[in-house]
Amino acid sequence: MELKRWLTALSLIPVLILVIGIGSEFIFFGLVLTTTAIAISEFYSIVLPTDHKKEKILGVLLGLLLACGIYSGEGVFVSCISTFIILFLFIFYLILNRRLKDMKTTLAKLIMGIFYIGLLFPHLSLIRGMHFGKQWVFFVLVVTCM
Repeated sequence: MELKRWLTALSLIPVLILVIGIGSEFIFFGLVLTTTAIAISEFYSIVLPTDHKKEKILGVLLGLLLACGIYSGEGVFVSCISTFIILFLFIFYLILNRRLKDMKTTLAKLIMGIFYIGLLFPHLSLIRGMHFGKQWVFFVLVVTCM
């Protein structure tokens, strides 16, 4: 199992270096969106039971919506999307279950995945757009891997 992870990492590292170093901002953001979707899905695989497929799909989609709002660079837009996500999830659970008390832990885990991964990880695309942004992204990835 560990050999498989090493081989995957060794095959994807050159692609990652090329996308960060040479690729356009749009291609890098596509990579960030893909990675965000995978990370949110993995988070939900760990914290949510397997019978919550609707919630997992909804969480990934709302996390990607939040990531797109961050990429726009407008703070007011991100605030509006965040408010929409929270209100939508509360209404979604009220309509589905009628008993929010029973679903509070699932709702908390769903919101945590959206905002922990969907809010923080897409900031890499904003960092890349800064002065010396490519170097900062490489620095963040190297420090994280260490």
